[in-house]
This record gives sequence, structure tokens and C-alpha cells, in this order.
Amino acid sequence: MSAPQYHENLVSLVYPGNQASQTCLHPTVAAVERVLGLTPAQRRRTVLRLDGGFGTDGNFNWALWHGYHILGKGYSGKRAKALARSVPQWEELRTGERWIAPAPTPLHYYRRTQTAVMKWKTDQGAYRHSLLTTSLRDYSLAALAEAYDDRAAIEAELKADKGGLQLHRRRKQRLAAQEALILLTDLAHNLLAWSRGWMFQDSPFAQAGIYRIVKELFPIPGKVMIEEGQLVKLRLKASHPLAKPMLACLTRLFDAF
Repeated sequence: MSAPQYHENLVSLVYPGNQASQTCLHPTVAAVERVLGLTPAQRRRTVLRLDGGFGTDGNFNWALWHGYHILGKGYSGKRAKALARSVPQWEELRTGERWIAPAPTPLHYYRRTQTAVMKWKTDQGAYRHSLLTTSLRDYSLAALAEAYDDRAAIEAELKADKGGLQLHRRRKQRLAAQEALILLTDLAHNLLAWSRGWMFQDSPFAQAGIYRIVKELFPIPGKVMIEEGQLVKLRLKASHPLAKPMLACLTRLFDAF
């Protein structure tokens, strides 16, 4: 059976800098539920992919009780290291670098789960361990490890937001102002993520990320003519090497509206 598919929607909340991740799960999930309007039936088809900062037993139990599936790394490194000592045989995921095995002692949560022990070798030659727990019991451990690693795509999106939308350089003194800025950044991200899939289709920018769109495409010099509040003409600087294909993409955008 192939690994499950995941779809990311960006929802952000602002917390004090000294607040631990494990305490942020409940309000963050509640915000996602409000934005997406998740029903109980939809929650039963939703997987919460959680990194180690969120992976306490209490958070796993809360998510499972709330109807979600989980795919998350455990919070306790000491527990992972202790279970790793009892693993009789490892499955190699990446030659000489990464291994996985079923946990020799099962962990018990609100719903039935399976737990894998992960082992990997660092660049310095040391070995590290973690636990990967999931309520998706019809998939192989290797497939679940690969699905968990797909979180890198989300991290790349966040990095693109920081660089392209300048989130890391803009700070407000008041919490309410910073929250408003975060919401505007989310809006910009979601609009770009939604439009680029069809706006840049069959163009040189089809694979462009948010960073390139904001840094290279939006700054193309041009002139705009507006009459009675309506955009009636747009010209881009002809000498710019990206002007012609970008104009075709903008035409597609304007035609859609």
C-alpha cells in the first residue's frame, strides 16, 4: 500500500518566544478547524504530522481522542534511546546512515497505534534515536518514515515566506500588531500558493517558488492605467528579459477575473 497523501494549508499563530511547542498544539489545531471548518467526519480523515516538540503522550492522546490520526515524533529522547537498546534487528532505510525497527515494547494511547524506533548517524559519526508513532496501521514503517520526512516541503515553504515575504525582518512592538502582520503574511502566502498553480502554467515560471515570484517577477518595472477604479491597461518594460512571459501570465490572471 502506498503512503498517504498530505495537503498543507498555512495557518499561523503568534506566541511568546519562551513558550514551548508542546503547549501550542491545542490552540493551533483549533485555529485550523475554524479556518477549514473541519467536521468530525473530516477529522477522522485528517492526519496531524507532528515534530518532536509537539510529541508528548498527552498531545498524542488528545489528538486521537479528538478524532484525528497522528504521525508524530516522540518528545522523549531518553525513551527512544532506551528502546533502541532492545531492538533485535534494524531495517536499513539509507545505507550506513539511517535505520528503522518496530518498537520492542509497544506504547499505549487512546487508540491503537504502531511505534517505530528510528536510528541515524550524524555528520560527526554519533548515533541518534527517536520514536515515530502513528495511528495509521495499514502502512509499512518505511512508508510512514518517508511520509513524515515530507514535512521538509512545509519547512521549505516557511523558509520561502521568511525570505520572499520578509517575515523575519518585520517586527512590531505590540502583540496585536504582530498578529495582524502574521495574518497578512498568511493571506499573501495562500494567494500566491493558490494562483501560481494556474497563473504560471506552461510558462518559464511554472516551478517558481514564492521567493522567486516576489523577488524576481513582481519587481519587473511597468506602468498601470486605471480608469474609474478599474485596471484598463498594464505595460511591462520591454527590455526586461522576463517581461514577455510574465505579461502572458498576468493576462491569464486578469482574464480569470
